[in-house]
Amino acid sequence: MHIQIYGIAIFTINRDLDVVIFDLENLGLRIVDMYEKYSTYFSKIREEFGKYIGDCTYYRDYMFKYRNGKLILARFCLENGNKVNKIILISLYPSTLRNICKKLEKFGWKRELLFEIRKAMRKSLSNT
Repeated sequence: MHIQIYGIAIFTINRDLDVVIFDLENLGLRIVDMYEKYSTYFSKIREEFGKYIGDCTYYRDYMFKYRNGKLILARFCLENGNKVNKIILISLYPSTLRNICKKLEKFGWKRELLFEIRKAMRKSLSNT
């Protein structure tokens, strides 16, 4: 099974992990078991978008299902225990992140990047 990335969003926030998960759940995202094979996507994203992420030494990775079963990967960059300072969202389905980002911004999240990946970029990220 071959999975492709369709979008990336990076937010700067300063909230407790529980509050961040609560915000995401209020948007209709539900935590599901993370498949180990997806963790490699975060290293690829770091290579391309590291300047937006900064230092992310401590993190937690999650996988969420959005409406209609669409998968969203999330890496929460942590500092001082459970304080989330950055979050990276990766969409595995087209036209999903844009709607989520608009709603998160209404919650006071500061978007650093929203990148919708076109066909050529999806191929280059998925061929490694």
